[in-house]
Amino acid sequence: MAMNTVRQNVEDKIKEYADAQHKAAGSTSQASNPQAQSMWPGPVDKTLKFSINSKLSTNFSQATYGDGYALVYTPNNYVVYFNKNASYIDDLEYLWKEFDESITHLNNPINVINDLVPVMLREKELQSECSAVYFAIFSGFSNYVKEEKKKEGDGFSMSKLNRRGDTPVHVAARFASLSLLQMVWDKYFDPLTMNHNGQTILQVARHRPEIVKYINSHVTGEVCDKMIITAETHPKPETPDYPRSFEKILEYSIKNNLPHCLLSPADVLNKSSFSLRDLESVLRILYVQDSDFLGRLLNSKNVFHTFDNFVKDHQKLMLSFAKAEMINAQDLNGLTPMHYIAKNGNLSTIILLWSHGANVNMLDNKGMSPMDYALERDDVDIVKAFLAFDGHSTDRILKAALNSRRKCAEVLQKHFKALEEGKEKNIKYNLENPSHRRCQNFPPLTKKDSVILSIDGGGMKGILALQLLKEIEKVVGNKFLRWFNHIGGTSTGSMITLGLVKYGNIDHVIRQYFRMKDDIFIGSRPYSGEGLENALLNEFGRDTLQQLGEKNGIRISIPVARVDISPPLLYMFRSYNIRDPSFDQAGMKPVWAAAKVVRASSAAPSFFPPVDGKFMDGGLIANNPAVDILTDCQRLEYERNERNVSKIMVSIGTGSMQKKIENVDLMKPTTMGGIVNTFNQILHLKDVFIEQLTAADGVTVERARWMAEAMGMAFFRFTPNLEFPVAIDEKDDSALLDAMLAVKYEAVAMRNEMYMLSSILK
Repeated sequence: MAMNTVRQNVEDKIKEYADAQHKAAGSTSQASNPQAQSMWPGPVDKTLKFSINSKLSTNFSQATYGDGYALVYTPNNYVVYFNKNASYIDDLEYLWKEFDESITHLNNPINVINDLVPVMLREKELQSECSAVYFAIFSGFSNYVKEEKKKEGDGFSMSKLNRRGDTPVHVAARFASLSLLQMVWDKYFDPLTMNHNGQTILQVARHRPEIVKYINSHVTGEVCDKMIITAETHPKPETPDYPRSFEKILEYSIKNNLPHCLLSPADVLNKSSFSLRDLESVLRILYVQDSDFLGRLLNSKNVFHTFDNFVKDHQKLMLSFAKAEMINAQDLNGLTPMHYIAKNGNLSTIILLWSHGANVNMLDNKGMSPMDYALERDDVDIVKAFLAFDGHSTDRILKAALNSRRKCAEVLQKHFKALEEGKEKNIKYNLENPSHRRCQNFPPLTKKDSVILSIDGGGMKGILALQLLKEIEKVVGNKFLRWFNHIGGTSTGSMITLGLVKYGNIDHVIRQYFRMKDDIFIGSRPYSGEGLENALLNEFGRDTLQQLGEKNGIRISIPVARVDISPPLLYMFRSYNIRDPSFDQAGMKPVWAAAKVVRASSAAPSFFPPVDGKFMDGGLIANNPAVDILTDCQRLEYERNERNVSKIMVSIGTGSMQKKIENVDLMKPTTMGGIVNTFNQILHLKDVFIEQLTAADGVTVERARWMAEAMGMAFFRFTPNLEFPVAIDEKDDSALLDAMLAVKYEAVAMRNEMYMLSSILK
């Protein structure tokens, strides 16, 4: 259901209900007199007898008018009320006795008077005995209300303004602006106060979503729950019986005088049996009225505290409407949704919540973290997840787990041993490495200098590159990413590039990978590409590379292979202008969105279809784009008549594994066994050709290293050596967590280079 359709349906239903309420309220006696009604409101009819009898105030006079009497707004000779009986004019005495000064300061006094007079007459007819404050709040006379509040003192907000038992807050909630409501609602007001019709301020404000939102945010969850129960069952509150189907939501809320946004999701959604489509419709309706709806508490818990009750598709849908503070909300015991799920032991739900911003290190009232509960359960997979996400445990529980015979003990011992080995901070220089020699006397960086980050391709192995960046950041400091003013990447590296440029946060991009993987790799390969396209558009919108680069002050380079010609050509898409005889980027119309560039650079053969039938994975030509980015740096220096402004390049790999084969003998086979062996050798040669084609390490790195040296740059290469394979389309959470932990531990061996890099970033 489209958002505008949902909004219209909600507004139509509310309008229908409001109209019914207004009809039920009846009308004034004056309205039943067509002849009298036609005499007012409006300018004085000069064809009728008219003369001022008495001046009541600066703004109002009583006059003889036609065959009766009129109350006249004197500055405009405007008839605000007419009746054949002069005594009826006294029913409007608040106008000149109380509100004359307030009306003087209005920009459109006629409009306000036209609204106010019928209300005053109706209330007089109903004998509701409304005070002047009631009408002042209705009309928005804030100065008058302020003065009356000052006169009355502490009891003002709880005073009764009419026979219906409406307080100033009731009246403001129903009629006034938000600022006037805030003025009359003081610390002495009890939000559970009901008028004589059994209505709290929530019920009287039910047609005003913006006021409901304010009330919702201004009271505790428990108080709001009581308001809801009061609306349903007054005068005997009980546990509310919420609707369990989409069709009943509107009917239920209107019948019980409730705005839809006050239904408690922790109860409604848990009890419901919604289909995915109906759940989306309900969430959209509720989101229109209150974007904080899912944070509504029931018994101090929101819907995410019971997140395990929902299937994964429903969980993902609810998270798309959630905010970080809802996911990290604490109940009365200080427990967050992450605590509850760690207790229950659901790895996929933990990763799903974490990927949407859940904090893994919040402590409950006992001082326990989510990881503590996982350790108590001896849940190895969840403990690994918390270790991968830099989760913490309290000393008492950690020591007990380390000294136990539990399964978690081995995992913890390996983890802390690696951390202990990485504490050595003395930098050791290898003088055979040109960058090591250069770093010994590296000059301080200036604002004009370029610090470049290059990221290889590799599909889901991009998580390993990100984990490696995170380990470097721990050594260099939180400002690590801010040093880079030129970032480029191929395939998955291009996705990381955009994420780092847009968000400036490594952890955010890691979470992004876990969020996107199940939406990208749908079914089996080859994948349609639609999931990847939608995921990229949701993350990066339709900004171009140039727009993203200029917003963040970073140059962006992304290689793409054009494969409809032979040999294939490398097209370097850039956020900056440069003369490139092989690729006229400016001539491409319409200009590609950055998301489309990444989609093309990620179109790995046999995994995703090419873009526009001819653009594929840049890794076919430049899986490690370091040399190509360095070439651009040289071109920029030449074109701009600059020299030696490129100072540092950090090249990040996604991991490599050496494959072994016994022999490569392709002699003509003479036996069946020989035929099978030859077939296997051909398959291996195919892999060899592909590996060579997409090579990111070895000679490729050495070329970049010496090219950087020739340009006067320091060059750093970080890539993990994998002990086990990680597939390009790996989706298994456990496999990815194992790979992240492996990178953490291997990064210890790279600490010398990391400290060296840190020493020159100053």
